[in-house]
Amino acid sequence: MTDRQDEPELDTLEIFRTETNAHNLFRIYHHRKPSQIPDAFTTTNDVADAPTFESANPKANIEKVFGPASSDNTTLPYSPDSSENKRSYNPFQNFSTFGLVNWGYNFSTTSAAALDSLVHDVIRHEEFSVDDLSDFRAKKEYKRLDQFKTRNITDSSSTDDNPFPASSSNNWAKDKIHVSMPCSGRSWESEDEAPKLSLDVWHRSLIEIIRSSCKSPIFDQFHLKAFKQFWKPDPEKPSMCVYGEAYASDRAHELEQQVYKSLPEPLTGEEDVENVVIWIMAWSDSTHLAQFGTASLWPIYVYIGNLSKYIRCNRSAFAANHLAYIPSLPDVIGSDYHKKFGQAPSAEVTRFLKREIMQAVWKLLMDTDFIHAHQHGFLEKCADSKIRRFFPRFFTYSADYMDRILLICMKFIAQCFCPGCLAKKSDWVQLTTSKCGYLVNVMIRYTTKQSMAVKGILDIESLTPIQNAWSLRLYEYGFDHFLMHPSDMLHMWSVGKEKDIFAASVRLLYTCSDDLVTEMDQRFRQVPTFGKRVVRKFRNNVSAMKKLAGRDYNNITICAMPCIEELFINVGMEELMQELFFVSATWYSFADLRLHTDSTLEFFKSTTTNLGHILRQFTKQANKHPMVELPEEAASRHRRNPKQNVSTPKSKKFSNSTPKTHFLGDFVRSIKYFGTTDSYDTSIGENQHQQVKGYYERTNKQDHEAQIACHDHRTMLLHDIRERNRLHSTRKQIALTESHNEPLPYTDPEAKYHMAFGKQFFLDLNDLEYDKDIALKDFERELKIYVFESMFQSDENSIHPFIYGRVIGIFHCNVQLKKTARFKAIRHHRVDFLWVRWYQYDSNYPSGWQAKRLHRLSFVDSKDPSAFGFIHPTDVLRGVHIVPAFHFGRTQRYLSSTSIARQYEAITPDGSCKIETNDWKFYYVNIFSDCDMTMLFLGGGIGHQHLFEHLTRFAEDAKINEQVLPCYNEDSDEIDQFIDSSEEGSNNDSDDDMLVENEEEVEDDEAEITEEEDIIDKGLNEEDDYDNKELDLDPEDNDVVYNSDW
Repeated sequence: MTDRQDEPELDTLEIFRTETNAHNLFRIYHHRKPSQIPDAFTTTNDVADAPTFESANPKANIEKVFGPASSDNTTLPYSPDSSENKRSYNPFQNFSTFGLVNWGYNFSTTSAAALDSLVHDVIRHEEFSVDDLSDFRAKKEYKRLDQFKTRNITDSSSTDDNPFPASSSNNWAKDKIHVSMPCSGRSWESEDEAPKLSLDVWHRSLIEIIRSSCKSPIFDQFHLKAFKQFWKPDPEKPSMCVYGEAYASDRAHELEQQVYKSLPEPLTGEEDVENVVIWIMAWSDSTHLAQFGTASLWPIYVYIGNLSKYIRCNRSAFAANHLAYIPSLPDVIGSDYHKKFGQAPSAEVTRFLKREIMQAVWKLLMDTDFIHAHQHGFLEKCADSKIRRFFPRFFTYSADYMDRILLICMKFIAQCFCPGCLAKKSDWVQLTTSKCGYLVNVMIRYTTKQSMAVKGILDIESLTPIQNAWSLRLYEYGFDHFLMHPSDMLHMWSVGKEKDIFAASVRLLYTCSDDLVTEMDQRFRQVPTFGKRVVRKFRNNVSAMKKLAGRDYNNITICAMPCIEELFINVGMEELMQELFFVSATWYSFADLRLHTDSTLEFFKSTTTNLGHILRQFTKQANKHPMVELPEEAASRHRRNPKQNVSTPKSKKFSNSTPKTHFLGDFVRSIKYFGTTDSYDTSIGENQHQQVKGYYERTNKQDHEAQIACHDHRTMLLHDIRERNRLHSTRKQIALTESHNEPLPYTDPEAKYHMAFGKQFFLDLNDLEYDKDIALKDFERELKIYVFESMFQSDENSIHPFIYGRVIGIFHCNVQLKKTARFKAIRHHRVDFLWVRWYQYDSNYPSGWQAKRLHRLSFVDSKDPSAFGFIHPTDVLRGVHIVPAFHFGRTQRYLSSTSIARQYEAITPDGSCKIETNDWKFYYVNIFSDCDMTMLFLGGGIGHQHLFEHLTRFAEDAKINEQVLPCYNEDSDEIDQFIDSSEEGSNNDSDDDMLVENEEEVEDDEAEITEEEDIIDKGLNEEDDYDNKELDLDPEDNDVVYNSDW
């Protein structure tokens, strides 16, 4: 890390700029250099995860990361070296006891994986001894955990040479909150004299959670300072700001600036103490716990935003802290209220009490210790033995709409319905117009003292006369709670507007014919899967929409275009429906990007505008047809009201006048201010619900909040013991692979591809019936040419265009070359290769961003000499998702049904898998299958610099060069002038994750012919008949190919 002055003093430095890295990224820090940059030490081993990768070295000693400890030679609380010399399982007496209890908490069911772990991780462990279990009782060991009180690491009274880590944040407390109960027609001298509703609250301390995190091993992954990241793809072109992590966002920079402006004068001896802002990210959402019954829980989760989202959102990192369980309004409130006031509580009183409960809980959590730390900070000795001062700040609070209006003290869908701006109900439909408060940046909500003064003013902004906890506790210190609420991708889009669009599409099909709905369902079931849980198999009728999660609606949207093609002709909306799903898939892809730049945000903003326009068109056209509720909706209505006659379906219009439409306009602002959506989306909290549901299964179903808190306490203590003793290596194989006939060897994750070395399965060229199969025509001759070229090819980088192909088989051969006058003898030279069947691009079909259509392909006729070929695995850039063009049907014209080249198992209309005997006439390239794919078709992003020259046509089609982007000064501040993006080139961002080889491709050895896969190749000559020249670069999938001069 370097600064822009010659050896300046630390105290006088304000701006620090890092060197530009291999991806042309650099950072700008303000005020002081951070004492650690965690990702400066990140290698491929740290981010690549596959069962067959070589195990990485154990996690680096913290001293190697941070440098030597302070002069007092204090032993680090989590020193891997010392832990290996002497392990401690305190409060357990030995490993045997700990191993069994730990195993029991890791596995709730006795699955095959659980039994494997019991045998290999516990029974066969070197420290396991049956003799240690002579008096083992599980309840006794659980009680030992429950009674254990964590001790300070420097506690002199400790008799353990390696005392338990100071994780006092695991300790839960039960307190009471008291909520005043109002009654119409009754009044009291003060609110304190009103009757109270008392409720128990289980909670932890925010400050202790932060202290514990700073002492834990994961602290070496904390980013201690905010920064702004920039991308400079070309030295002669301006830089673009990059948005991704929470600590690289505008809000993180803003909060840090506020802290540094209000820093008190350091005390004597504390001049060099580093000041660190802790960005608190909170989630809350009620969840149903029982399959049968009404048991529920309303948890508040807290994450530390200083941790990378790729670590923080991984449940195995145990980065989620259960802060509190909000009590629900008890069922007995009606009778209790009646006893006190002689009348039942009205609906208005019930809403008032719910708001008061939420605010009372947060008033309890923001105690005097937190307020003091918020204003003055607190000192803490961290895992690297350095003392720092920490300032907690609320970064985000992610919640659904119902929780959000409780937090803000708003009325439910009132005149001013939006928590972020002052748009009116009449503006719901005005997405991206001048009346949309988000996109024109007007009338944004802010906290003011006057807005809480009188009811008349409250009604203007649809607020309620409730004392807001954040205003009460933090307003005087300049904290604005309206600014901490980001966009909600899950509820506003995935199970919100996206679901509404698809439901309306199904209703439209029912107005034409039930057969069209059946046809659509069959098409969806035949969509190939892609990647590891990227595009999943559509097992049921999608039209029924039974128990679909948000990810299922996302998959429906990105795969819909081929599945609905030519189904809406009868309603005269075919073109509109194709455009609607293209724009919807585009919007979702950019809302879901893991890394944004100014350029991609500008494209996302224009896409939001297009989405608003096309939604208004769709509303106008769809409501001309007599749409009725779906059969499932009618059945659901009957279950709610059995006495109601449901023989006649209820009329159902598509409504664009909903809050969800308005909220879509906030995503661009939210990404620019908070970072990308995968850092704070409500789906993160929803995912954490799985843990509390697992805890609930362990309870006796009575007073489950207390028992769930107890189980959370135990789980965190067991995790601390594991971390202390380093029982697991960094590369823990948590993914299960299918049993292979020939397992893959362990491989360096930086290797371009991965193949088996065994010789158990081989293919005898003499056994191939060349005369009967056109796919084998000239097979041996072409193979020998490829092998010879592979042995003597040049090392120069290829600059040839790219094509699409389907892999028929993955092979290697061992070649011997006799000595000749020209060549030396070569023995046992291994050559790896893929046998590929090629696609060709349909240049007659209009496609791309302007045409709002997917690119179309077809197979090369097998009679063409170039229909098949051999390529080296290193020529494959990535897998691509190919979806059949169902409307055009199948054909056997391209290849015989009995050809050996038919190895691909396709999904049939009934959902089973069978080897194809014919081909689809056309196929579509699904450019929305993942973020990396989308960015490639937009012209390339961060990490694609080496491909820019091949992607310029995509950038031109997307009109990236016509964008007007913001400009920045040397201090990273945006200035009031703009530059034309044509000076910047096609500078777009992408999902900058590490690419992982397709594991399915490498499962078998050199001679076993495997499932066909579509790939992209860069090694063809320019004179090839088909226009295969542009590329596609994706992590790990099996179907697709790319071309260039389209």
